Amino acid sequence: NDAVAQAINVGTGAAARTLTLGNTTGATAVNVNTGTGGFNVDADTTAGSNIILDAYETGANTSGIVRMTGAEVELNATASAATSDALDFNATVGKIDFTTTSGATAFTVGGDTGSFTVLAEQDVSFNTTGASKNINFGTTDFTRAINIGTSSGSVQNVTIGHSTPASTLDIASGAITDDAIDVTTNALTTGAMFDLDSSGAFSTALINIDPTGIFTGNVIDIDPTAASSGNVLDVTFSTAAATGNAIDLNMGTNVAGNALDIASAATTGNGLVITSTNARTSGSSLVITDSATATASTASMVLTSSTITDVDALTITTAAQTTGSTLAVHGGASIFTTGSALTIDGSGAYATDGGAGLLDLSATGISTYGFIASFVADAASTFDSIFYIS
Repeated sequence: NDAVAQAINVGTGAAARTLTLGNTTGATAVNVNTGTGGFNVDADTTAGSNIILDAYETGANTSGIVRMTGAEVELNATASAATSDALDFNATVGKIDFTTTSGATAFTVGGDTGSFTVLAEQDVSFNTTGASKNINFGTTDFTRAINIGTSSGSVQNVTIGHSTPASTLDIASGAITDDAIDVTTNALTTGAMFDLDSSGAFSTALINIDPTGIFTGNVIDIDPTAASSGNVLDVTFSTAAATGNAIDLNMGTNVAGNALDIASAATTGNGLVITSTNARTSGSSLVITDSATATASTASMVLTSSTITDVDALTITTAAQTTGSTLAVHGGASIFTTGSALTIDGSGAYATDGGAGLLDLSATGISTYGFIASFVADAASTFDSIFYIS
């Protein structure tokens, strides 16, 4: 205990021995104080030598604490094999807590091999304890893949966000040549690839697509390859009496493209089918309104059948009509100066006597009243004739 600088050696002989300090009686304690030389426990001279700090004993001491305090606490571990645990934290009960007061907690995995893996038999949670804090994955500037739920051996349910309060999912992508979002399902039979369920009274769009670049491809491209019987696009109003349009096309500044372009290669199907099942009190099955200027140079509706030779270009069938007209042409209140309400032009040379002509009126039913053709002019009309043949 003197103040002379000297070494104090205990059990330094070459023989194997056990050094015991203190006992377990009462409040017995062992205190080791050091100066700038520090405290060094070295067990690296023989393979398998261990250093054990034990503050737990079943039934006697179940609340002991092993505490290390320092400006920096450094744990360095070199596993004897690649499959061994270089650093192992085990908690029989409770939790393993890494807490910093004002600093950051970082897990850095270096080297050319190895990875950082979190395995748990229970839930794994990543949370923040304060508002306006972020949970970041893959935010450093490196090319990488971020995989979530990629196991192929079991079902993976990935849930993002919560409805209360509202959560958002923001996906940003730069100039890429691959798919920004690629969803592949090989065994989908009853579920939906995307299921959007909104109960809010939204005033914008449930799905909003706003391309700002000059594109040559399609904004939405659907290419079925299998011989399927279902609909590619199905819109069904099932409960409430909606008043909006099922499909609303506003061409705006697109003055050269077609609002709807149907290229049909069907041999038995139809290019367009409109079926009305309710007895209408107003409206029509098909309405074409041309609100162009009075000097429009093309027709409001054009039906071209350039290659068909043996069927009707236009067929109107009314099986149960008792009043009204099968075809009604209303010229309106305009005064015709050069045109006509109905014009039939034929440029072919008719060379048969089988009844072919530009206009064919055939009444096949047994009529008891009325006319096959009726021409009625206003009594005050002063034109040359009602019917003119040249």
